Amino acid sequence: MRRTQLPTQLARDVLKALRIEEPPVSLPAVVEHLSKTRNITIELLPYSLPDKVSGAHARKCQRHIITYNRDHHPRRQRFTIAHELGHLLLEHLDVQSNQENLASRNPEETAANAFAAELLAPLEFLKKDFQKGVRDVKILASKYQVSEEMMWWRMMDARMYREIRR
Repeated sequence: MRRTQLPTQLARDVLKALRIEEPPVSLPAVVEHLSKTRNITIELLPYSLPDKVSGAHARKCQRHIITYNRDHHPRRQRFTIAHELGHLLLEHLDVQSNQENLASRNPEETAANAFAAELLAPLEFLKKDFQKGVRDVKILASKYQVSEEMMWWRMMDARMYREIRR
């Protein structure tokens, strides 16, 4: 993939290749697919990290290690893993921060967040849910196995916020 490819399109390409048509997205399936198609090894390692640290990605040759905070909620862990996969696929080699901040203005963090958001809560899937009348953030977060905060951000980013039910 080229560095200039849009992160959302990259996530859509992964979903399409795996023929994923409904949530929640299986991250182990994504990792297995990426490992095979890119001829690399991707290891996911839960680790006790300071609370402010969600995860990190390290690369050594064809081996990629994604660590994530084992003490965070499983839905937070899913976003962290997807975020770090975004850094891997977008070839972000010099990422200094290991905290994904949904409001970050750092271009690489923003791109990794966009990849993770589209991978875990694809816009196409959300539009179908909205058409079916599913607009409650708690229900959507549960269905997609993401945090409510992430789902709020996703709705804001997709400009669906006016139709959200509290």
